Amino acid sequence: MTKNLLPTPVHEAADALLLEMREIEVWLYDLNAVAIQDMERIKAALREKAAPLMARHKLLDKEILGLEKKHRAIFFERPDDIVRLPHGTLIFNVQEHVKRAKGVLENLEALGLEEGLKREVAVDWEALEAWPDEKLILAGTERVRKEVFAYELKEQ
Repeated sequence: MTKNLLPTPVHEAADALLLEMREIEVWLYDLNAVAIQDMERIKAALREKAAPLMARHKLLDKEILGLEKKHRAIFFERPDDIVRLPHGTLIFNVQEHVKRAKGVLENLEALGLEEGLKREVAVDWEALEAWPDEKLILAGTERVRKEVFAYELKEQ
């Protein structure tokens, strides 16, 4: 007759659930590791197969654009012209855009031109955790109590 190591059947039930949970986590971890290895192998094989095609694609893109630029007078009379060919369309357009110059950020800040800046604002909840209750109330929130249940699994 074996003596129970745990004080109650409820303790035994909880420990049995924890044991099963740990076993499942180990199985899931192993399955995930295998899946990651398989995916990396497949991605590497696809990258290898696609590399020559991607290189050729990049070269063709450069050649087509170069041909359009070099023979602009043959293909196009004016901006917004298009040339329809059996396997595609050549397009010529003139666009204006803002030059991305160095020092613009500093200039915008110095001049106070906020409309030209993109700023991301978010609540720093970690910082608020350290605030006193009075300051939290000023900010429109409060500290509350909640019951928290958790568990930890032993490493095997």
